[in-house]
Amino acid sequence: MEIEHELEGIKKSWNNSIKPYIESKKDSEALIEIHNLNYLLKSKLDQYSRYSSGVAFIVSSLCLEQNLENNNETSDVAQRFETFLSLLEISVKSENPRLKN
Repeated sequence: MEIEHELEGIKKSWNNSIKPYIESKKDSEALIEIHNLNYLLKSKLDQYSRYSSGVAFIVSSLCLEQNLENNNETSDVAQRFETFLSLLEISVKSENPRLKN
């Protein structure tokens, strides 16, 4: 299923660029990355919205982008983003037993 591979890429992007940019206060770089991610998520809305955690993940991603755009505090939103990403991964893996570790 395509969504599993996308989630792996999203997680790598989060861990390797978005999160480090946020932590180092490089909001403009983080904003570019999260904007690109949200563009992908909007194009795949039907796939991600099948999961309640997917809907929450998309909302947290949009909120993170909005906070970055407005130079607002991002730590709480970033934490929710990471939590919902993990929950979405669990939901997808539990639906597809062949992906379990």
